[in-house]
Amino acid sequence: MARSSRRLALLIALVALTAAACSRPSWTDPETSKASRAPPRPTAPPGVAASNGPGPSLPAWVIPLMGRPAAEMFPNPGACIGNTDALETRFLGGSGASRVVGWAWDTMAKAPVTRIILVDEGGRIVGGGVSGSERPDVRIAKPEVTSSKVGWSAITPRTSGRVGAHGVVGQGRALCSLAGADL
Repeated sequence: MARSSRRLALLIALVALTAAACSRPSWTDPETSKASRAPPRPTAPPGVAASNGPGPSLPAWVIPLMGRPAAEMFPNPGACIGNTDALETRFLGGSGASRVVGWAWDTMAKAPVTRIILVDEGGRIVGGGVSGSERPDVRIAKPEVTSSKVGWSAITPRTSGRVGAHGVVGQGRALCSLAGADL
């Protein structure tokens, strides 16, 4: 009888262990299931404005240049002074976009640089913009700049990586570097 009691106790223990192992499968638990998690919502880096909208459209003149090598489209070096100041806005709606801002002065024409292109790490055009924003601080800091309308704003559909900014000068055939920004 002791043997059959031991067998019965062993059987009961085995059934209890089996039942404990048959808890709810992890794929049905929304806390642990990878399939049930929504992708994280994109955010803006600290100090960068965020907008839930899709972002402004690219300027019409830059659309045919998108994805093309900047060096082929603008084969000549140009001369300017300026800077890329910041990633100003991250647009979180739609497929996302970013607005980069800065200032630029064409030293040969002695005028604001009117068009800006943004390029990716491979030198391909990924965005563009125009100047004309008031930047009285530049005129104060740089005596050779005789206009305060040297501020520029450029749009790219990218939301990550690094972009280089370039002013389009030399009657539209040359580029000058304006540094860049991390998106």
